[in-house]
Amino acid sequence: MDQINETEPIKITTIDGFSFKLHLDTTNFGAYKSNGLVQNVKVPTAMPFKSLKEALDDPNGCHPDGMMINADLSKFGRASQLHLGYVAIQKFF
Repeated sequence: MDQINETEPIKITTIDGFSFKLHLDTTNFGAYKSNGLVQNVKVPTAMPFKSLKEALDDPNGCHPDGMMINADLSKFGRASQLHLGYVAIQKFF
C-alpha cells in the first residue's frame, strides 16, 4: 500500500488502543505487506470571533443560547463578574 503515502491527510476512527479504521477507499491500492508507521497530522480549523469592541458591548452574544460560557459550574456567574471588572478597569484608564 505505498499509494497511501501520496494521499491527502485521511480521517481515521479509533477502534481500540491498537487499531484504527481509515476513511479511504483502498480497493485500487497494492497489497498490505506488514508493519507500517502512522503520523498524526493536526488539521487547523477556522474559529470565528467577535471583535473586542463587539465583545465588550455584548459579551453574551458569543454563545448560541445567549449566555456566557461557564467552564466550572461551581463558579456560576463568575464570567459576568470578570467581564464587568475588566470593563471597569478599562474605563478607569
